[in-house]
Amino acid sequence: MAYGDEMFTDSLDFSVRADMEIAEYLIANTNQDERIFIWGFEPGIYFLSQRRNATRFIYNFPLYGPNATSELQQEFLKDIREQKPVYIAIVRNDSIFHVTATNQDSWTAFISFGEFQEFVLENYQVETTIENFVIYRFEP
Repeated sequence: MAYGDEMFTDSLDFSVRADMEIAEYLIANTNQDERIFIWGFEPGIYFLSQRRNATRFIYNFPLYGPNATSELQQEFLKDIREQKPVYIAIVRNDSIFHVTATNQDSWTAFISFGEFQEFVLENYQVETTIENFVIYRFEP
């Protein structure tokens, strides 16, 4: 299904069209019982794709910047390592200072969260990019 520009009013950090395209991509490339993870501010993708999150964190903002705690980061890392979601999508250009109290976007936060970045780079391969989303697929 294609989504025309006339249907949406997108800002730099949010695209309904991209969320819908990613949801369709995940539906087409996963089984309904397989888990995914979105590193960013896009919890609607879980609903649209009817796929479960691999962790309890529907947003990443508690995991970086001044909001982050070591305890939350370790809980997240434990969950992501145990669940090994089929797909991990990393969002770019989604900085929301009034939420995160930092100018980092999710891509920059991913790069600065060494243990998470290391896990992804060691276990996943980039499969595609949809707008501001880099989509990694688990490679056992």
